Amino acid sequence: MSTAEDYEAAEGSYLDALRVGASPSELATAARAVSSAAAAWESAAYRRFFDARASEGDIAREVIEMEIEAEKAELLHELWADIAAAHAAA
Repeated sequence: MSTAEDYEAAEGSYLDALRVGASPSELATAARAVSSAAAAWESAAYRRFFDARASEGDIAREVIEMEIEAEKAELLHELWADIAAAHAAA
């Protein structure tokens, strides 16, 4: 399974927990798992981007798409870390 797929699976588990009325503590744990999966995706995506940029340059379409994917994963990582913190504070 890819890191993006791991993220999707963790997000699905969080949404399932939300649907069944999990406690704030359980939701915080699930959100931390999503944040961790997003962090792994972010790390892998940036590694692919920097490797591709070094070999293909900054303007290749594939490189630009890799950068967008890495930035998406970074934003999702930050979002889920904030969601986990909000649940933990509840």
